[in-house]
Amino acid sequence: MLKEPIFSGVYASLVTPFDADEGVDESALRKLISRMVGQVDGLVVCGAEGEFEYLSDTERRKVIDIAVDEVAGRVPLIVGTGSASTRIACQLSAFAEAAGADAVIVSTPYFLFPSDKGYHQHFLEVSNSTSLPIIVYNPMESCIGRIPRKVLEDLSYVENVVALADSSGDMPYLMEVIEKVRGRMDVLVSNEETVYPSLCVGCSGMILGSAQVYPSLWREMFRSFTEGDDDQSRILQARVQKLSRLFMRHGLAVPLKAAMRMIGEPAGKARGPLKEGGSLLHEDREEIKVELERIGLLERAGESRVEYDLPLDDRFLDIGISADDLRSNGVRLSTASHGSGEESAVIDLALGRKDGLLGDVFASQLVYLNHGKESLPIVLEPNLATLPPCMIIPVMELRNMRQANMVYGPAQGAIAKAIADLCADGRIPHKIMDEYIMLARVFMDPNALDRSSIYVNFHQATLRAMEELLMEVGE
Repeated sequence: MLKEPIFSGVYASLVTPFDADEGVDESALRKLISRMVGQVDGLVVCGAEGEFEYLSDTERRKVIDIAVDEVAGRVPLIVGTGSASTRIACQLSAFAEAAGADAVIVSTPYFLFPSDKGYHQHFLEVSNSTSLPIIVYNPMESCIGRIPRKVLEDLSYVENVVALADSSGDMPYLMEVIEKVRGRMDVLVSNEETVYPSLCVGCSGMILGSAQVYPSLWREMFRSFTEGDDDQSRILQARVQKLSRLFMRHGLAVPLKAAMRMIGEPAGKARGPLKEGGSLLHEDREEIKVELERIGLLERAGESRVEYDLPLDDRFLDIGISADDLRSNGVRLSTASHGSGEESAVIDLALGRKDGLLGDVFASQLVYLNHGKESLPIVLEPNLATLPPCMIIPVMELRNMRQANMVYGPAQGAIAKAIADLCADGRIPHKIMDEYIMLARVFMDPNALDRSSIYVNFHQATLRAMEELLMEVGE
């Protein structure tokens, strides 16, 4: 007969806020704990997201005391007492029990990896140092290997080793572990990217750093899953899949703290050697910001949609080409749009001879970049330009990396693909490929977020605009 899970639901593994001098920020930590109580089923401090390995023994004890005091028994409090040293893990586990914690979570030994017997002995000695429930933590971020399944099966018979928190994301491994320890040990998923499938194969809950960023979403997923609403559970997993991937692949603590600061929550900075400029580049922060906006945790910058209603002949004035210049140089123009809403696309094409006005403008735009509206050659892939050569020119000033990513990413790629498709179909004469050049002015809403919709809309708009140009050339 299977026992009821001891650990079930959503547990948030909290960051450890540090102040400007990289000391533990007690005030910010208390605010974070106070905010999270009631929003999740339990809290974890001094876990992987809490940068436990960068805390001194004294600091870890301080964080434990603060957490026990602030939680005050309102939700279960799990304390990270893991260490590469068995002796230190035992000492911290005993301290956590005396301080008033409800359970401890103990990472597998790292750096110098023991044998299977060493793993087993490590957790056995920790179990003898405390009567608290023990969660074995499999932290793939810091371990080359994972705790062997046979070791876990043996540990499942130790009375107070009651659960495994697995962050490996390895579903075959997870399924095998669940098969072998079912009924004796709870298994919790600690990998944001695999929450839904992990619940499907038997995990009783989750311990997640992202639960302090969007706790209500994970609780709604867990509720939906337990009520048998698989469709809603899948939808919620997909909703945060990209954000979860960004958190997991950039080391959890740094991106989590960046996200929390964006939404105005106390998080502090990371402690060295973790640095945002190294493990989290500006582009990564912009991606996190985009995803927070997309799921409604962060308001957009407030830019309103700007309607694009200039006469076609006047749309190249900002790069120094007047309507008279276009006519006198025999430049052909076309425009097309596709889609609706914020991801709709508008493209204006100008087609002219390489040895004429457009050739001079093309070269000038390459040499004299306009900050925020940089013009770049359109390529199918690095060093493979389209035929005829084409340059993308943003209509709107690009004010942040998100907007730049949309223009030079999906929009540019879609235009290149449309031109290549027409070449492959034989629709573009060789004379046009060899002797002509194009400018492509692109307009999209500054609030656009959906990359796939942007790609589709610009691909279709470019095809229509090109077809119109080719008809004019044919005439």
